[in-house]
Amino acid sequence: MEIVTAAVDGVVYLEFKGRLDAESAPGASQTVQDLLKTPCSKLLIDLGGLAYISSAGIRVLLLAAQGLRRAGGQLAVCGARGEVKDIIQVSGLGSVITVVEGRDQARALLEEPRP
Repeated sequence: MEIVTAAVDGVVYLEFKGRLDAESAPGASQTVQDLLKTPCSKLLIDLGGLAYISSAGIRVLLLAAQGLRRAGGQLAVCGARGEVKDIIQVSGLGSVITVVEGRDQARALLEEPRP
């Protein structure tokens, strides 16, 4: 799996490409944990390049959400399609993490004032 990282205007972007499964999840989790050690308060994860996500990949996303919440940050996830979208829906992840279609929608969520 490939992970592309960028930071633009206070938002850190992670783009996952390939398969987020038991083999690649430890590396993805480490990338997220390293980001959480920095002053990252807004994280956008783009799943548009994922062909597959396993329960180990779902765990990576849950840990990212929990870590950001503890730190007072925000997470938006976008781009899930096909089998990846189906797995997210079946897993119930969508009820815990906001998952939207595209980056523009995800960016808008991160810009909304928090209660």
